[in-house]
Amino acid sequence: IIELCKGLRAGAEKLAQHSANQKNKALQSVIDSLDKNREKILEANSHDVEKAIQAGTKESLVDRLRLTNARIDAIIDSVKIIIDQTDPVGQCVAGWTHPNGLRITQKRVPLGVAGIIYESRPNVTVDAFALAYKKTYTFGPTFRAENSNTKTHASEFWMIEPEMAFCDLNGLMDVEEEM
Repeated sequence: IIELCKGLRAGAEKLAQHSANQKNKALQSVIDSLDKNREKILEANSHDVEKAIQAGTKESLVDRLRLTNARIDAIIDSVKIIIDQTDPVGQCVAGWTHPNGLRITQKRVPLGVAGIIYESRPNVTVDAFALAYKKTYTFGPTFRAENSNTKTHASEFWMIEPEMAFCDLNGLMDVEEEM
């Protein structure tokens, strides 16, 4: 876990150097990839849904797991909203001048690493990543649907780990499996 966190931290330092334009272009690539690979994602998800049904999973949980074209459209729309948001990094939120002339400002800065653990909500992968990425957090997504085909295809096709290129993804997966 320590090595994994070091890798994520190194990724966060590199990500902190990305401009708002670079981040928005990366998020647009997420949208493009989702749309381009829609059928493959839906096919993988249909296998997850079928497994959940066969395992006797409650219908409400199966419904949370299920992706449709409309739900993928909603995911794409949510990323578009995030792209349209002002990049918070570097914004001055407060400031004052000390009587001795020293100017003090409070700026928004990247904090580093974020993580999330959730279950049966493939849309959360994209939503959480896009929000964390826009705010310049290195994000280690964890998707805990048992034997999920969707998580495999999410990693392949949603291109949700651009910042993960700076860490050991196999290490991340090992940690996720141990949880």
